[in-house]
Amino acid sequence: MANIYVEAKGPKGVQAKESLLPAAVSGFMRGLAVVYGSDQYHAALASALGQACVGILAEDAISTLDACAVIEFGQCVAQIGANITAQQLLTVNAAGQLIPAGNGQAVLAVASRRSHSLPRTSNSTPVDRSLPVFWYCCAPSASVTASMTF
Repeated sequence: MANIYVEAKGPKGVQAKESLLPAAVSGFMRGLAVVYGSDQYHAALASALGQACVGILAEDAISTLDACAVIEFGQCVAQIGANITAQQLLTVNAAGQLIPAGNGQAVLAVASRRSHSLPRTSNSTPVDRSLPVFWYCCAPSASVTASMTF
């Protein structure tokens, strides 16, 4: 995740973090959205489109016995699963990546002030899926409407 301003300079403003034990090590990578797992002390990767999430993983999981930092509020780097435009409202896909939110889906984050497309290699494999976002957790019933402005 090189060449990201937030990663080089750190987040601007306040961040609220929580430490949670990962449900598994495989797949738990920095920038993916998580939900509470078996209890309030464990994290599981988001697995449904538009799912209300606890936060974004701040670091890769290295062991199921070592807690991971989860950013619950504030600026962070997230993995994206679609092309994003500046200041777009975002929700989560079934892989835990952030995507543009549609009507009726929970808004979990707002994209940074720049657009970001999924870069492709010659074989059309995405290589860098990271984007600075402002993460905030809305209530699960929160939805996107045409009148929402930030």
